[in-house]
Amino acid sequence: MILLALQAKAKQAGLWNLFLPDISGLSNVDYAHIAEQLGRSHIYPQIFNCNAPGSYKLSQNCKEAK
Repeated sequence: MILLALQAKAKQAGLWNLFLPDISGLSNVDYAHIAEQLGRSHIYPQIFNCNAPGSYKLSQNCKEAK
């Protein structure tokens, strides 16, 4: 339940799917700095929906859909 509440807060704050440039407006270089910090925790990637390999698969699916 706590994880779902934190995920909802991340979505509301616009911090969901930061690895997708079309959604976040971040370049890969900008996101790399954020990903480095998120990777220091086991829970942060789940809260911000950027845990591997899911983030890679989702970004590939978004590219194919265009």
